[in-house]
Order: sequence, then structure tokens, then C-alpha cells
Amino acid sequence: MTAPLKFAVLGTANIANDVSNAIRSAGHVVEAVASRDLNRAREWAEKRDINKYYGSYQDALNDPSIDAVYVPLPTTIAEEWALKAAAQKKHVLVDKPFSSSTSVKRIAEACEGHGVVFLDGTHFVHSPRLQEMQRQIKQGTIGKLLKITVACTTFLPSKDDIRYNPSLEPTGCLGDIGWYAVRFALSFIGYETKVSSVYASASKTSTGAIEDCCGIIHFATGQTVHFDCGFTCGFRQWGECVGERGTVTVDDFIVPFSCGGSFFPRNRSKYNPDLKFRINKLAVEKDKKLEMIDPVIQEIEVSGNNKSQSAAMIDTFASLVRNETGTNRSKWTRETIRTQELIDALFKSCEKNNVVYLE
Repeated sequence: MTAPLKFAVLGTANIANDVSNAIRSAGHVVEAVASRDLNRAREWAEKRDINKYYGSYQDALNDPSIDAVYVPLPTTIAEEWALKAAAQKKHVLVDKPFSSSTSVKRIAEACEGHGVVFLDGTHFVHSPRLQEMQRQIKQGTIGKLLKITVACTTFLPSKDDIRYNPSLEPTGCLGDIGWYAVRFALSFIGYETKVSSVYASASKTSTGAIEDCCGIIHFATGQTVHFDCGFTCGFRQWGECVGERGTVTVDDFIVPFSCGGSFFPRNRSKYNPDLKFRINKLAVEKDKKLEMIDPVIQEIEVSGNNKSQSAAMIDTFASLVRNETGTNRSKWTRETIRTQELIDALFKSCEKNNVVYLE
């Protein structure tokens, strides 16, 4: 039997609790937590029955028993600690977003150079539901894919949240929750598909933080992505893939509704049996022409294999660490880089308030 991986968590952000639960439910160990405040680290560890706690991130990296680290730190300092972890021969799971696509490349190159794994913390792309949606679209269930519309919002009432601090999170809601919208769209249109241009419009707070953003991505294939993300309304997490003959729609791709329907529900990391999406058939082909029909709605339910989406992400991470047959480290790195490249371009568009053309 393969020994479980021992993780250290650098930081005590809300998302760290979710991923810590996922690490355990996937059969691995949260061995240590580190914080710049030793008392906070101790309290966090005691509440979660974690063996070790440290008053500095470096102390956790120096622990020889640690195999991997999870880095849910603010964007502007995450790269520093990811690089230090790689230098200590620790496998690295880093929460999104990143400072830039160049930053992602530096982390990936450092990890490759030190012989360790790098993966970003986007959980839903490891879900069997997403894979089944991809299969349905690839096999032509809705005909040629034309466009994708995605909405990702959550209400952040406190302006003290670090996501409202541009010095810590420069891209605000665009990088935080807009990342999910971009990643969702690329999962279907393709990470290698050439982008022609992007345009994004943002609403900012008095401190310059992006709190609402919407935009459009144009691909060289003629396909488009329309997205809406923000911190000023309730939790929305739906995506619609539109084809010539119908649509594939999911209402809860980030946090399945049966996990509580809020961004940090208590049971978010529990197994969710209700991984569902819908196929809406709107047209059929007759005599080589499309003919509209009354909508035929089919609900598809996919087994979660007794794993939350976050636990499925940890499974992927562990497979990469063990270099199991069929794993592909470079695939995941390319997807992270491509997602961040589009976030960079959209952020530039927000700052310029103009279209950004890509080669």
C-alpha cells in the first residue's frame, strides 16, 4: 500500500479549511499548519487535530517529514513561498490566481528543476461531472459549440476582506472568482484555441479594488465567452455551453448545491451524490438543415465516486507525485498558464477600459 502524503498548510485562510478536509478525505495527512502568528497556528491546529504548528512558513518548509505544501496565501506573496517550497523539495499545490502568467512559469520551472509537482488549486476541473460534460460536447450532442456564458459571483460584505486590498490581490474579483469562469470556458473551447481579443469592464471601490467585472473573450474560431463575476451579489455559479442544436447547462459547478449552496458551507468537502447538469435539445438536422423543435430537457447525474470535487483534485495531485501511469504534469501546467494569460489580458483591458488584442 502506498504511504499517504504528509502536507503542510501555509496560512489559515478560509479556503485552507476546505482543502485540509479534502486532503484527509482523499486519504492523506495534514501534518502541519504554519502562520506568521504562532498562537493562531496553534489554535487552528488544535481545532483540527493537526500534529504540528509553526510560527513561520519557513519552519514548516524545514520540516523533513513534510512531502507537500498547500499555499493559500495572498497573490502577491504566493510565488515567493511556492519557490521556497520547491527549493526544499516539497511538492506544491498553490491556490489561484497568480501575479501573472510569467509568475506561473517561474513556479513551474522551479518545480520541474527540483523534481517536484506543481498544481494550481482549481478543484472543479478534476470532477467527473466536468469530464462527462466535455464528452457530451465533444461527441456532438449539441452540435457545433458556438459560445459559452458563465456567471460567478459571491457576496463579500466586509471591505476588510483581503480581496478588497489591491496590494494583496491586485485583480480583485476578476482573479479570484473570475478565474473559475475563464477556466470553465477553456475546459470546453480548448486551452490551445487561439484568442483574438478580450474586453472587460470593471467597477472598483474607492481603494481601487475590482468588485464587479463582466466581459467577452473572442476566439479565432469565431466562438465567444461572455462572463460576469463579482463580490456584490449572492452566490451564482452557473455555466451554459451553447451549440447549434442545444445547450449543456450546469447550475452549481463550483460548489454543488447539496454541499450547502454558499461559498464556504460547513460540509463543502463532503461527498456530494448530486453532480448534475442538463442537456437541452433545441434543434435537429433534417435534409442537412437545422430545424427547431420543442425543447427536450435531459438531466444527467454523474457519480462523484464518493469524493468531493476538492478531494478529486487531491487525488490528481497525489497521482502526479507518484508519477502514476497516465498522469501528465505538463498538461496541468499548460492549463494554469493559459488561464492566467487570459486573466492578465482581461485585467489589462479593465485598466485600459478598451479592447485588448492578442496575437
